Amino acid sequence: MEKENQLIAELEWIKEIAQKIDTENHSLMKKYMDLKAQYSTQENDREILLRHLNHVNSNLELTQP
Repeated sequence: MEKENQLIAELEWIKEIAQKIDTENHSLMKKYMDLKAQYSTQENDREILLRHLNHVNSNLELTQP
């Protein structure tokens, strides 16, 4: 009976650890998705700024004698 209680307690302990790991995993996945979206937005902004810079440079070349 004591061995059974010990195994049950150990099982509950392992379940708690698994739950903590699962919760942390969900949190990290959300953070990853947020950072991935932020990175994508920054890459899009960078592309827009580069196109704008190229356009400005082209206009400057055309206006210079």
